[in-house]
Amino acid sequence: MRKRLFLFTEMYPYGHGETFLTQELEELSSQFETVFIIPNHNHQVIRKLPENVELINIEFDNNASLSSTFKNNPRLLFIFLFEIVFSKHRFTYIRQFKQYLINIAIANSHSRSLRNKINIQENDVLYSYWLNDWAMKLAILKKWYFKKNHLVSRIHGYDFDEIQTNNVFHPFRHFILSQYDKIVSVSDYGKQYVQKKYPRFNNKIFTSHLGNKSQQIITNKQDNYIVVSCSNIIQLKRLDIIIEILKYIKLPITWIHFGSGELETFLKKQTEKLPDNIKIDWKGQTKNDKILEFYSQNTVSLFVNTSDYEGLPYSMIEAINFGIPLCGRNICGIPEIVNDQTGILLNSELNFQKSAEIISDFLIHKSHNLEFRKKVKEHFELHFNAEINYQNFVKQHLKS
Repeated sequence: MRKRLFLFTEMYPYGHGETFLTQELEELSSQFETVFIIPNHNHQVIRKLPENVELINIEFDNNASLSSTFKNNPRLLFIFLFEIVFSKHRFTYIRQFKQYLINIAIANSHSRSLRNKINIQENDVLYSYWLNDWAMKLAILKKWYFKKNHLVSRIHGYDFDEIQTNNVFHPFRHFILSQYDKIVSVSDYGKQYVQKKYPRFNNKIFTSHLGNKSQQIITNKQDNYIVVSCSNIIQLKRLDIIIEILKYIKLPITWIHFGSGELETFLKKQTEKLPDNIKIDWKGQTKNDKILEFYSQNTVSLFVNTSDYEGLPYSMIEAINFGIPLCGRNICGIPEIVNDQTGILLNSELNFQKSAEIISDFLIHKSHNLEFRKKVKEHFELHFNAEINYQNFVKQHLKS
């Protein structure tokens, strides 16, 4: 009997984010009798879903009475005590105990809403796409209401990397990990990070890369070099590094950026200092299918990512699918996709002039070399082919 799947997302199928879930959803819908998607937030824009995928919208109440919550459910104190015993941040919990008890009360309220509004059966699989806002409420749901149900979460980047949090740690992570059957990272870096932080849960942590449907390698002759980046224009993504490197490059380059964000006006002003051989095309927020269409019609010389922190960027997976070489910094999960076979792995701490020399040499000698681009594509097929990766993910983690 094919099971049903409850998929918990940040916003998908609303909005334009989580685009990398679309191809995985195709596999999920073919492997499960019905897939129910429950987004944490909604939006006016909604994407088309496969026939056996149903959308469930739930409005959560963020108000919860501390006194009535713990009077009616004293067992919830177990969560707080669990963290006090196992967490290195126990004194933070104790100093701010009221706020953390409020967090438990709200999560419990949300889990009750889930229990009352979705009909979860014994064989149903619960799958969270992120280990963030859903983590606590699903852990409570599993602990006290659906012990027999299989509960799985992916982790990507900010939902496990503590340096990207306001508190420098993820609250109640010990309790949460104790309730999940499997935590599946999209990178080996993420797996190793969580295993090091929470070694008592090592046997629950796995890696399963995301994937993309295979495309054709594009190699058309052109007079200049096209360098592409794709991200939100925010501090974390460090597009200022690309600007600094381009100052030292003498080749005719068109830098195309897909995405928008709060630093857009500031960075556009900075690019006015670039030499005349550098042309810039700010594409703004662009639908994913339009980006892929651009890759299919143009020979992109190099895809660049200079972020301070990353899991394993899906934008890079999409790029190497077309045989586009990559350039990235030696941080987080980047070395799992950027190596000698796929492009240029720069030091985490950069010398802009030296980086410009390395990139210039690569553009001249390798970027348009068909044999090299075939090796880039080969790395994609071995590690990021959607058909293989998502079938294995369902078989190894959702159905076992």
